[in-house]
Amino acid sequence: MQPGSLVIVAALLAGPALAEPDPERGASLATQCAGCHADAAGEAIHAFRDMDPESFTAAMQAYRNGERTHIAMRMFAGALEPSEFDDLAAWLAEEDTQ
Repeated sequence: MQPGSLVIVAALLAGPALAEPDPERGASLATQCAGCHADAAGEAIHAFRDMDPESFTAAMQAYRNGERTHIAMRMFAGALEPSEFDDLAAWLAEEDTQ
């Protein structure tokens, strides 16, 4: 392998980890949340929207790794990538400012 090839491979592997959270992708993912986490008007439940991004991401990771045991949330969180937790958190933060 050429010396420059290692740099390219390292950059490709690190790329997704360095990506900025995408609130538009989070909005798309959030449609799956609405069945349980929406009020009668279809708006996200207030307490759900008020979570700061770090707390939201930590909660999702806790469901994913079994520290939190709600069966539906564990299945949902297990089906998502950690970057998608960040996307959802970015969408929630954006929604909270509107």
